[in-house]
Amino acid sequence: MIEKTTKSLVETLKVTLTKIHLEPLSPGSFFAALLAVIVVRTWLELLLEPSAAISYFPEFYLSLVDYLHVIFSWLTLFVAIALWLSISLKIDFNFVSRATLIVFPVICIVPWIDYVFPSGISISYSHTFDSFWHTWRALFNPWESIAQISPGVRVEVALVLLFIASYGLLMQRPLWRLLLAVFGVYQIIFLFGYLPAVYSQLTGVAFSELVGAAMLPVRSNTHLYALMYLPLAAVLVVMAVFFLKAQWRYSCWQLIRLERLSIYVGLMAFAILLAAINALAGAELINLYDLLRMLAACLSISLLFVFSTAVNDLADLTGDRISNPQRPLVTGAITVNAMTQLAIIALLFSLALALLVNEHFFFVAIALAAFSYLYSAPPFRLKRFLGLAHAVLMLIAGSVVVAGYVVVEANLAFQKMDLPLLYSILLFFFIASHLKDIKDVSADRRVGVVTLAGLIGAKSAYLLICVAVIFSLLLSSYWLGLGLLVGVSLATVFGVLAYWLRNAEYCLLLTQGVGFVLLAGYCWQVI
Repeated sequence: MIEKTTKSLVETLKVTLTKIHLEPLSPGSFFAALLAVIVVRTWLELLLEPSAAISYFPEFYLSLVDYLHVIFSWLTLFVAIALWLSISLKIDFNFVSRATLIVFPVICIVPWIDYVFPSGISISYSHTFDSFWHTWRALFNPWESIAQISPGVRVEVALVLLFIASYGLLMQRPLWRLLLAVFGVYQIIFLFGYLPAVYSQLTGVAFSELVGAAMLPVRSNTHLYALMYLPLAAVLVVMAVFFLKAQWRYSCWQLIRLERLSIYVGLMAFAILLAAINALAGAELINLYDLLRMLAACLSISLLFVFSTAVNDLADLTGDRISNPQRPLVTGAITVNAMTQLAIIALLFSLALALLVNEHFFFVAIALAAFSYLYSAPPFRLKRFLGLAHAVLMLIAGSVVVAGYVVVEANLAFQKMDLPLLYSILLFFFIASHLKDIKDVSADRRVGVVTLAGLIGAKSAYLLICVAVIFSLLLSSYWLGLGLLVGVSLATVFGVLAYWLRNAEYCLLLTQGVGFVLLAGYCWQVI
C-alpha cells in the first residue's frame, strides 16, 4: 500500500513537472512572480525581526537602496542557481528556470522559523573567510552555533538542496549529475554569503574600508552591498541569454544594436571623464566602489536604450516590414505582447540601476525614458516630423552627457557642465541623426514619417548631410578651442571617406568615429 502510494505520488510529481516545463510563461509573468516572492520574503523579514521595522533607515533614499540590494541579491542568486542546474543536470534552461520559480517561495519560511524559534542571530554577510570551513561543515549540525546564520536559513538551505535532489531524481538524471547539482548550489549559496570577503580578497582591501576610499557622491555600506552584485549579475544575465531558445537570443541581440548603443555609452563615458577632470579627480576614482557606480550608470543607460528600441520596434512594425524585415517582430521571433513586457522590464531595471548611481541620476533616467517614448510611440510619435524628431534625438544625446556629469557632480551637474562641449554635441547629433533616415526612406513614406531623404531624395540628402557634418566639425573645433588645423583635418578625412563610402549606414559609423576623435582631442587638451 505504501509502495503504491509512493509510486502514485511520484507519477503525480512527474506530471506536474512536465506541465511546468511545457506551459508557456511570458517574460512579464515570470518576472512579476519572481519579484512578488522576493517582496513577500523581504516584508516578512522586516516585520518579524526583533526590530519590527518597516525600513532600516530614516532617509528614504537609503531605505530604497537597501530594498534594491535585497532584490538584486535574490534575483542574481536565482539566475545563478537556474544556470547551474541547467548545466549540471543537462536540462533546458527555460524548463529549469520555471521549476526553480515554483520552488522559490521556500525563501519565505526563514522569517517565520526565526520568529517562532528566536536565536538572537542576525543574518548578515561574512567579510572574511575565517569562519568559512566551520560554517561549510557545520551548517546542518543543529548542535553547533554559527554566527550570522540563523536556524531559518539552515532549514531553507536544507530544503533547497532536498528539492534539487528530488528534481534530479524525478527527471531521471544520473546520480553523478544529481550530486554535482546539489554540491554546486551549496557552493553558490556560500559564495553569496561571503561575497564581501571575495571582494576583499580580490582587491586586497577590507570591504569596510572600500567606502572610505570612494570619491563620488553617496557613500554607505548599504549602497556598496547593492552595487557589489552588478559584475556577477551582468555575467550571469549574458550567460542566461545564451542559454535561451534561439528566437529569444535573436530578439535580445536585435534590441541591443551595438553600433547605436555604443554612441550613447561612449558619450556618457566621455562626460564622466571630463567631469572628473573638472572636479580635479584623478587616479583616486579608480577604486572598486566608484567603478561599480560607473558600471551601474553604463548598465542603466544601456537598458534605457533597450527600452527605447523595443518601444520604437513596436510602433514601427508596419514600416519595418518594408525596410527592416529582419526585426524580431517582423520575423515572428517574438510577439507584440512579449516585446511590450521586455520593454517594461528593461525600463524597471534601468531605473533601479539609476538609483544605485545616485539619487539625482534617477531623474535623468526618467527624462531619457520620456524623450524616447514621445519620439516613438503614439499619440505624439514625434519621429514623424522633420526637424522635431531630430531635435528630440539631440536632446536625448544632451541628456546622456548630463547623466555623465551627474555621476561625478550629482545635483550640481548642469552648473558645472562645459557648455561649449554640450553645444557641439547637440549640433553634431542633430545633423548626424538625419543619416539614419536614409535607409528607411521607402518605409517612412508609406507610414507618414517625413524625413529629409523623403523630401529631396536619398542621394541629395546624403550629400547635404555630409556637407553639414563637415561644417559642424569646423564649428565644433572652433568652439572647443582645438584650432583650425584639427577641424580642417577631421573635415577632410570625413569628406573623402564619406564620398568613397556613399552608404548612409557606413557614413553614420564614420560620423560616430570622427565625433569621438573630436571629443578625445578635447579631453587631451583639457588634461
